[in-house]
Amino acid sequence: AGFCIGFTVSTRYSDGLLLAPLGIAALTTLRFRSRRSWYAAAVPVLAWCVPFFALLIFNRLTMGHWTGYDTTNESTGFSAKDFGEKWQYTIHQLDIYGVFFILPLGVLGLSLMVTNTRWWKPGLILVLWFAPTTLLYMAYSWGLETPGLMYLRFFVAVFPAAIAAAIWLVSMTVRGIAAASADAAGTSLIRPSLALYCGAAVFTLLVAAEGVFVSHDELPHLRAVNTGVRLSGQALLEAIPAARADSKEPAPLMFGEDIGVFSRQLMHFQFVARGEWFSATAFTLRGNKLGLMFGNGPKGNDPGSSSPPVLIQKERLTKNGKLYREMTFADFAKAEAETINAALNAGRGAYAVLMPASVPEFQSRLNAEGFELTVVGTWHDPSTPVTPPIVVQKPTTTPATASATTTAATTASQANPSDNPGFLGRLFGDKNQPTPPRPAPSKPFVGNDENLTLPTLHLPRMFDTAADLQFLKITAKRTTTTLPR
Repeated sequence: AGFCIGFTVSTRYSDGLLLAPLGIAALTTLRFRSRRSWYAAAVPVLAWCVPFFALLIFNRLTMGHWTGYDTTNESTGFSAKDFGEKWQYTIHQLDIYGVFFILPLGVLGLSLMVTNTRWWKPGLILVLWFAPTTLLYMAYSWGLETPGLMYLRFFVAVFPAAIAAAIWLVSMTVRGIAAASADAAGTSLIRPSLALYCGAAVFTLLVAAEGVFVSHDELPHLRAVNTGVRLSGQALLEAIPAARADSKEPAPLMFGEDIGVFSRQLMHFQFVARGEWFSATAFTLRGNKLGLMFGNGPKGNDPGSSSPPVLIQKERLTKNGKLYREMTFADFAKAEAETINAALNAGRGAYAVLMPASVPEFQSRLNAEGFELTVVGTWHDPSTPVTPPIVVQKPTTTPATASATTTAATTASQANPSDNPGFLGRLFGDKNQPTPPRPAPSKPFVGNDENLTLPTLHLPRMFDTAADLQFLKITAKRTTTTLPR
């Protein structure tokens, strides 16, 4: 148990606060005159230290700092000012969307447990489990703009403590009522055990009913998106067998659609498909424009701070920025061509997974670098209407003309915000113009032995998937040699 609790620190540093309830639990088992009790109490604490210090050593050796927060200034994202602005918001989120009907009962249960001479030890453990993390993330500068799951995920680890205290309170209440009834009438109208079961059942039904009520609109969305992610992943593996985990071929070079940092689809592709992945815009100036979430945004809780919290280390941002600023279009083309040629010469193969609208620009760029694209597969989201595919064709213009065409297309895209929404646009959608709902599918989709009619509701773009994809194979252009007569 101590090792597992310590391992959670590798997921989120704030879970190190769980050492407090672990330590109290170990101390409560001590018998000061018993040497064996000291050994038994030390085991979980020492086990907690193993993954914790292993993480510290790894960070120090790889990043030169003890924690990842040191390199990203994440610790500056917590302040008393943010606590004062967010405590009511956090309680509302926890009560309505987190542990509805349980939170007030849990807080009351914790208060009663620590003041009870019989239950104060487990009560203190639960308080130290629940309170520190909850108070800490009330003081976090991030979360006001993202209600619901995106913010409540920080509190998932403490929900069991509140639930346990609430169940204890309900149990004690039912037992007390049953005992009082027995004392008043001589016999209880209902057996205490039956009353406990009935109360627990009613309590569970109330919480479950509210959970279904709150989430029933979102669940079809999530099912549609997750189903699309799964099916598009299967289509990728069918179109590109070399990317399968059991393939004997070398892992291929893969270019993925750049549709935002929170693209579930791209994350899923990197998980299920072997390969060396690059963004489709990595070898362009846009490859370094990562947007707000990577350090170009607000300064956290201190608007005048020169070191705001960022998701990527400042040193890496500076190095990437310098690299991209010093490179010309010819440098980008050369680097991309060398990367692709290295993969092809090694027998790895090179592929791209793109939305149809992104194919012309990508194709034009690679044609100018001496490569051809061949469609090896397509995928269409069954919850969207079918759109005519963009057929990959051989270029009919010279590289210079193709470059000019690409530049003109890029300029037009930049001039039209709806075509080029930028990072925030891709992340949250265009707030000035609401995104229209998806049209209903013309017929149910059948796949994997299940009849599935996908819903028509539309998720924010940060959780969406590409409606259409083309799987493209990249090969070197064939050169034709004309023999003299």
